[in-house]
Amino acid sequence: MDTASYTTHAHTTVNSYEHIVFETALPVSIKYLVATFCFLACLAGSFGNILVILAIARTKKLRTSVNAFIASLAVADLCNCVLMLPLIALAFISLDIVIGDGPLCKLFYLISLTFSPVSIEHLTLIASNRYVLVNKSPRTYAKLFNRRTIPVMIAFLWGSNVIMNIFYSTSSYIEVKVRGQTYCAYQQRNPFNVGYSIFALFFSFTSSFIVIPTLYLLTFRTVHRSRVRVTQEHSTTTQHTQSTTMNDPAIHSQAQTAGLPIAQQDVPINQSSLKVAEIGERLNNRTPEHSTGQRNKLSRKRLTSSEIRIIKVNFIIFLTNILFLLPLLIVLSATFGYLSHFQLILALLPIGLNSAINPLVYCGFNRNFRQAFQAILKY
Repeated sequence: MDTASYTTHAHTTVNSYEHIVFETALPVSIKYLVATFCFLACLAGSFGNILVILAIARTKKLRTSVNAFIASLAVADLCNCVLMLPLIALAFISLDIVIGDGPLCKLFYLISLTFSPVSIEHLTLIASNRYVLVNKSPRTYAKLFNRRTIPVMIAFLWGSNVIMNIFYSTSSYIEVKVRGQTYCAYQQRNPFNVGYSIFALFFSFTSSFIVIPTLYLLTFRTVHRSRVRVTQEHSTTTQHTQSTTMNDPAIHSQAQTAGLPIAQQDVPINQSSLKVAEIGERLNNRTPEHSTGQRNKLSRKRLTSSEIRIIKVNFIIFLTNILFLLPLLIVLSATFGYLSHFQLILALLPIGLNSAINPLVYCGFNRNFRQAFQAILKY
């Protein structure tokens, strides 16, 4: 629908779009300050996300399944920094430049509608990856997350979002005349627009506040239980080893030959000496056969300290993304999508800034990323 045909509608219809030009009164100095901050965040965020992508690509230690999703998320963050932040800065300087030009306005909405859902979907995949790693068997994890399935997941995620939002941004926005000026506007009475908006809001809310928190809650619960079980098992094994050592003449004589006391209550067996370590290994081999399945079950739930740190870093990334995404979700829910261009730009500003902050999270909380960044910068 073009401008001419639309302006032939009733005057009340045209007036229903007057809310799109509402602009919060801000001092000019504040607008230019925010715009400058956006450009600086654009440069810093672009540099940081490129470092993340290069670090994962060049460092063998970082080429893991979960970091494949991190790299894809970094691509989305890079696009936000390069494309969305400059448009937000331009909108603060002159809003009419962004929303008054049809192609530029559609490009802005295409960018904002594509990369925000992509980030949420990446966070969902990362949380699912951590949940399966901790709560399922290695065989199940290998079937779900491997060299074949991960590229398919990422490609489907990007392809579906880009195709859907290209169609959405080109078919859902029209040109309207408000107060003698032409603007692009969201077509409010299109059934597809309404259905898609409801679905996007529902998915964002359920993923951000139900699905992902539940997955991390179950993951951390299993990690905690695993630590408790490992501690109890180690304590039980140590006591059993020392008790059997006292009562076994053969092992008793070996310990005496090694010149070690039989009961070392305060020193772990595996730290005493090689002889005592061998004794402990012999005793473990004497464990009844019916406990073998239980030991295998426990062993697959034991995570290294590095894996636990990675889970914590992923959870921090989720928290920062939700914190910066929350203003947009609140605004969209409160206004049912009937918000002005300037209100949307204000709500999208934290999302753009979050894309520049994520590399700092990787660097600050993950030693492997920090070392990879240093290696790249020294190269």
